[in-house]
Amino acid sequence: VLCLGDKKGVEVVKDALKQVIDVHKSFGIKYLHIGSDEAFEFGVCQQSVEWISRHAIGGDKQLLALSHMKDIALFVKELTEGTTVLAWHDMLKAFDFHLIADLKLGELIEPVIWDYSENIVTMTGVNRLRFLFFTDSAFSDLASNFPVVWASSAYKGANFPSAKYIDIQHYETNNLAWIDTKIVGFGSGAKVRKIPRHYYNRMAEIRSYGYNMRNITNGYAVDGIECTDCVDGSEKGCFTGFSVYLLFQGSAQQTISFINSELDKNHHLLGWMSPYSIRHNITQNWFVSALTSLIDEGFQMLIFKYLREIQSFIEGLLAQILPIDRDLRKELSNFFFTSTVEEFMFATVSPIIDRLRNYLNEAKRLSHIRVYPKRSLEL
Repeated sequence: VLCLGDKKGVEVVKDALKQVIDVHKSFGIKYLHIGSDEAFEFGVCQQSVEWISRHAIGGDKQLLALSHMKDIALFVKELTEGTTVLAWHDMLKAFDFHLIADLKLGELIEPVIWDYSENIVTMTGVNRLRFLFFTDSAFSDLASNFPVVWASSAYKGANFPSAKYIDIQHYETNNLAWIDTKIVGFGSGAKVRKIPRHYYNRMAEIRSYGYNMRNITNGYAVDGIECTDCVDGSEKGCFTGFSVYLLFQGSAQQTISFINSELDKNHHLLGWMSPYSIRHNITQNWFVSALTSLIDEGFQMLIFKYLREIQSFIEGLLAQILPIDRDLRKELSNFFFTSTVEEFMFATVSPIIDRLRNYLNEAKRLSHIRVYPKRSLEL
C-alpha cells in the first residue's frame, strides 16, 4: 500500500524503479511501462489529504494521482535519458482530460489501452469513480491529450490469469476488432501503436510458441518467424519452439483431458478411493490392492484377469503422459532456464501426474489398515 502524499513512500517506488533500470540500462531501454492501473482507493491517507488541501482546488484527488504519474514519468525519463514511458489507460480514461492537459502528460506518457474482448468494450461503460457513461467519444477524448496511443491486444494468455492453452480464433478476432477500432474510434486524432499483451500471474502459455502470434500481429509473418518452406494449411510449423507448441498444445492437452475424464468416471476410484473414504480410512482391501496395481507401474501384477485389465488400463494412461512430460521438459530446456521449465510444468502437466501418485500413496496406506473406525464418523 502506497500513500501518494507520503514522500518517503514514493521514494520506495523510485528506488525499485532505479533497480530495474540499472539492470536493463546496458541493453538499452526503448520503452518502460510504469503501470498506473487498478488504484481503487487513493487520496485518503493523512499525507494525501493534506497534499490535496494545499494543491487541489475543491479537494479533487485526481490532481494528486495525475501529479504522481507525472513525477514518476519524469523520474524514469531522467534516469533513462529519455525512454518512452507507457502507462495503462484504466485511470487516465476516468480523469478530467482538462487536468491531463494542464499537466502536459501527453508529452511524458503514452497510454496503453488494453482490451482482449472480441468487440472492444473497455472504453465504454460506467465510470465507478465519477458515475459517468463513456461512449466512443472516450477514444477521441484520450487522443486529444495524447499524440500517441497504444492498443494492447490479445495474443496469448489473455483469456484469464490461469489460462494454459492458446485460443487462436479468439486472439485473431480481438486483433481484427482492434483494427476496426483504430479506424473508427480514433480517426486521425492520434497515432495508434500496437502491443500484444498477456497475463503474468502465471506462465499462461510458453513464450517460444507465443512469438509466432506476436510476429504475425506485428506484420512479420514470414521474416519474423523465419518460415520459408511451410505449406499453408499444414500442421507443420518451422518457427522456433514449434516442437514445444506441438507437444503441449496438441499431445499434452489431449492426453491430460483424456486421463482426467477416465479417472473421474472410474467406478472403483469413485467408490473405494473417494475423498470421504480416504479421509476416514474406509475402504475394502481387495479393491485397494486392485487400485494399487492399477496405478503403480512397478507393482506386482495380480493373477486375476479382471485386475490385470484394470492395471493395464491405468498403465496405459501413465504410458501416455510420462513420455510427454519427459519430452516437453527436454524441448523446453532448449529455450529456458531450469527454474522456468519447472514453473511451467508445475502449472500444467505435473498436476495430473501428482493426482495419479496421490492415488497410489493413499492406496498403499489404506492397504495396511486392518482395524476400521466405528460409525458414525465426525465430519
